[in-house]
Amino acid sequence: MGKSFGNFIAMKDYITYLSVHDNSKSYQNGFNEGKKIAIWSKRGKTLISSDIFDEFIKNVHFDIVECPYDDFDGSVESKKQIRKAMERTKSFVDWFFGDQREKFRNTEIIMPLVGNNDLENRKYFTEHLKNSNYKFKGSIYHGFERDKSSLTITDVQKYKKLIQIVDNDITMDGDENKFKIFSLPARPDQVVEAVELGFDIFTGTYPYVITKKGYATIFEFENDLIKKPQYESDDDEVSKKRIKLDDTESEKLNKEDLVINLNDKKFSEDFGPLKKNCTCYSCKNFTRAYIYHLLFTKEISAHTILMIHNISNYFEFFEELRNSIENDYFNNFKKFVLNQFKRE
Repeated sequence: MGKSFGNFIAMKDYITYLSVHDNSKSYQNGFNEGKKIAIWSKRGKTLISSDIFDEFIKNVHFDIVECPYDDFDGSVESKKQIRKAMERTKSFVDWFFGDQREKFRNTEIIMPLVGNNDLENRKYFTEHLKNSNYKFKGSIYHGFERDKSSLTITDVQKYKKLIQIVDNDITMDGDENKFKIFSLPARPDQVVEAVELGFDIFTGTYPYVITKKGYATIFEFENDLIKKPQYESDDDEVSKKRIKLDDTESEKLNKEDLVINLNDKKFSEDFGPLKKNCTCYSCKNFTRAYIYHLLFTKEISAHTILMIHNISNYFEFFEELRNSIENDYFNNFKKFVLNQFKRE
């Protein structure tokens, strides 16, 4: 086995994960050739075969590797297109979990679950996995339709029944403890909905996606009231109350993504922090006006400052999410988050 990627990036105490496609960008369909899968970088398209992938993994060790796959992240009318993509994924799966599995004893290979929004094709794929008796500790769902602007999933609830059926199909006796990965960037409201559907791991690409646009998150994830049982009462007005944001424009965003666009000229004289009461490095040291200036002058540090805030806010949200599960107030936490993002 090759050198550890964790050692190379000076993060040897952390788990390293290799994904074939960059889920912070839209997946480009129609460029695959035969059993080769097209991946994209700044250099353009590169065709990945099983031999190339095998050589890379042998030279660079990752703790977890996602098996190569092919699928669509938009609406697809043709079942034939979906089946072709699935057959390509199936050939990679058969290669990884068949002949090559012994070579990767120290690496967990994650099973891609593909098939777009087509239950028939999804069941066809999971039936193949069952018949082949492949053993895997985790799976990652692909093929969810994404919003073209935000790159997040269009609607988590749309796939609820499909996810439940596929989960049931791939769960064999004694395999109930498989972990499940959500592949797309996810807003906090989408995260709590996905957690209810059994997802354990999220990609963390959401802060990056909004940072590239010059946005800062302003959603809330902490409130002492949600830890009290009476928060669930229908008579409790606090549980129904939406968070009051800073200004009229932000109140409109309350119905969307709870972010502010620092490219907007109105922030040029706003000397407050990105988010009130936020304790991250960016909010302690920089103002909205300063970040607006950096974006306006195209300074690279603008995105660094925004990323520090967005990733800090997002990770603290996950910390509170884990606390809510461990301390039995997840339902209250979910309600608190969903009320902020509620569409009217």
